[in-house]
Amino acid sequence: MKGDGFTQGTWEVGELRVGVSNSRAVVNTNKGARTLHICDAHGCTQEEADANALVIAVAPKMYEFIEEIAAWECDCDMPEPGENGIVECWACRAKKLLAKARGEA
Repeated sequence: MKGDGFTQGTWEVGELRVGVSNSRAVVNTNKGARTLHICDAHGCTQEEADANALVIAVAPKMYEFIEEIAAWECDCDMPEPGENGIVECWACRAKKLLAKARGEA
């Protein structure tokens, strides 16, 4: 994974922040002896806050997976999405997602 500017390492769901209800912390535990705080995931309910934190914590792994798909060779001559009910190939979709994640789209 190239990184593209975001914090590398393993992101995990951390403990509830003291004094903040319905919240979970997402932390990076791959920084040696210290734990780096990534963000707080808030929700209307504790269940929603937990679900938000889980999705955020797995984002680096999803990014890495999308990079792998985007690297597939593609001689895509598929018609435009939606034309005759055909959708884009996986590699083309992955490239567009990466561009959006990198702020290029």
